[in-house]
Amino acid sequence: MSIRRIYDRMVKSQPFEDLARLIESCAPSIPVRGLPGSLTAFGIAWVEEKATGPVLVVCASEDRAEEVRDDLERVLGSSRVGIFPAWGGSPYDHRSPHLDVMGLRLEALDQLQGAKNGVVVVPVEALMSHTLPPDLYDLAVREIRVGEEVAPDSLAEHLVDIGYERVTLVGGVGQFSVRGGILDVCSFGSTHPVRIEFFGDEVESIRAFDLGTQRSVDTHETVRMLPCREAVLVETLDDVFAEHVDEAEQRLGINLEGLRELMESQGAFDGLEHYLGILYRDRTCLLDHVSESYVVVDDPVAVDTAAADAWARVEVAARRQKKRRGEPEPLPADAVARHPEAILKRLAGLRRVLNWPLGGRSEDGVHFSGVGGRRYEGHLETLKEDLRSHWQADYEVVLLCESQGQKARFEELLEEEEHLISITVGTLRSGFAYPSPAARVLVLNDHEIYARARRRRYRRFKDATPIRSISSLRAGDFVVHVDHGIGRYDGIEHLTVDGVRQDCLTMFYRGGDRV
Repeated sequence: MSIRRIYDRMVKSQPFEDLARLIESCAPSIPVRGLPGSLTAFGIAWVEEKATGPVLVVCASEDRAEEVRDDLERVLGSSRVGIFPAWGGSPYDHRSPHLDVMGLRLEALDQLQGAKNGVVVVPVEALMSHTLPPDLYDLAVREIRVGEEVAPDSLAEHLVDIGYERVTLVGGVGQFSVRGGILDVCSFGSTHPVRIEFFGDEVESIRAFDLGTQRSVDTHETVRMLPCREAVLVETLDDVFAEHVDEAEQRLGINLEGLRELMESQGAFDGLEHYLGILYRDRTCLLDHVSESYVVVDDPVAVDTAAADAWARVEVAARRQKKRRGEPEPLPADAVARHPEAILKRLAGLRRVLNWPLGGRSEDGVHFSGVGGRRYEGHLETLKEDLRSHWQADYEVVLLCESQGQKARFEELLEEEEHLISITVGTLRSGFAYPSPAARVLVLNDHEIYARARRRRYRRFKDATPIRSISSLRAGDFVVHVDHGIGRYDGIEHLTVDGVRQDCLTMFYRGGDRV
């Protein structure tokens, strides 16, 4: 039995039907209880199926958001699930977020802006950060269609203004190149880069191609190019942003001449995201992208606490920045992040599904009565006893394995119990027992039977090329040193050691260490 079949079986039970009725009646607040562990994803998937428009899921932490995202991908498919992560680091680092982080955030914005359903998961810290307002996002996104009249030079200028790097040969996401009547571009939200061929100013063809071989792999009638950063249109809207900077100086009582000079000399410079609250005024909340659909708040008490903790970290960073000498006066905390009270108040005004953990304070709403899975620590006899007892209680028992090899292994280990259990490839973060009379299900994971650490899934672009030279690295990229591990590349520094001048690569580590 696949994960999707488990879902299809469970949604026919009474608690899921009760939740569907409340959603269809547009109830403003729906408390739910008894959705422990990965069972949460099944409840959220049902909300997404019954609600109109994309669903936002607010979690207390980045780790919890990734867990929910991973489980939702197993139930709904990866194309229907996005995540809006926090920028990472201090807002006073004055560095733009890493390309991977930016890509996830922009793809999540695009999903929320779309008319189709889907789910975007966000930790509350990221909900407090500034982002592109919906109207500017619409201005930044560019969709090109075969047969359309568009000047290649004008398109190239727009791509630069929304964060793309113009290169000789496209080698990764966020780059484009122009050669005669051909424009290659690699955008977030696309499996492959695309090659747009022009006949004069008319788009003659759009073809996806492989980065490694440069060969076409598909043809398209349209291509949608997302912005590559959240600080965009600096050239197009320079007069508007200049006015906003003037207003911020008066409102905050600080000198922003340094910001003006950087924007005039460099345009969208590295770290401009630090000033989104200035450039876009107060129209920078992710909740502005949420439609009339539902927002799921996962463990409301934990979300409130995490928001307060995130705000405390911003205030500490602001105080530390203010004590540094020889640097411009820093922005106050409420200019680099949104106050948790404002965010939580906005959430309270939306249609919400409140996922209370066991012991939560809400006694009304929908009760699923699920039970979290247990870990067997390799005790097969205990596992076999549980299989027999649940089978006798009319449970559908399913063991999920990460690979065909693991599946074959457990088929051998549980050969005598094969009539009690279905073993299939697929995995969730944690197992559970769902006791509803109409759909009793016990879900186990292979990593819960033997205490194995699950491989953490990182974001990987489907198209990538290896780094062939130092010029392929950009300041802010994360790299791995053979001795010191993951650090942040900061460029080349000229050093004189023992009278010999040499070029060195500079890497920064947590705590201010530098190599």
